[in-house]
Amino acid sequence: PLREGVPSMRSSRTKQVLAAATAAAALAALGLTPDAAAVTSTPTAAGSADTAAVDSRVGAITKPTRSQADAISAIIKASPGARATWDARFGTPRTITPALGRTLSGPASGSAVDVAKAWLSAHQAALGLSAADISALQLRRDHVLPGTGTHVVQLVQTFDGVAAARGGSLGLAVQKDGSVLSYTGETVRSGGLLGSFRLSSS
Repeated sequence: PLREGVPSMRSSRTKQVLAAATAAAALAALGLTPDAAAVTSTPTAAGSADTAAVDSRVGAITKPTRSQADAISAIIKASPGARATWDARFGTPRTITPALGRTLSGPASGSAVDVAKAWLSAHQAALGLSAADISALQLRRDHVLPGTGTHVVQLVQTFDGVAAARGGSLGLAVQKDGSVLSYTGETVRSGGLLGSFRLSSS
């Protein structure tokens, strides 16, 4: 015989698995560059920009900083079983996903966009972003996955007010209770233009 509460628990788990799978498919359609798609690393120990402690990629252009590695380790510790992958070109997290049945954060109030930005602010060190970078993010899309109540919030970085055309994408799956289910993106560690430019005389 079925024990009391078991059917509802199974139904809840099934809904979460469905939401996670559907959100993953939606976030995969963010238009992330193929260079980042093949890069996978599990950051379980601290590393730095000049070591390969958490970055075993071959041919990586930019490596995570120690503060980023420490921040990712903290996220994984707070959500046991979570995994992260790194972007080859930018040295920032490509994906952050929890273990099955878990989330990256607890329930929160507010709109899905507000919850997403609050999560980004809380983890800006891991993403290599500043408070100003997050404030300047532009909303690309916020849509609800049918039958799940989960929002897929898609944001894009801006550089001196101009939205990124390649790279700079961020996507978060936010459940109806305000918990963050997953993150996908390819953030650039600086939201401003670097260097100076001068035209020579003709």
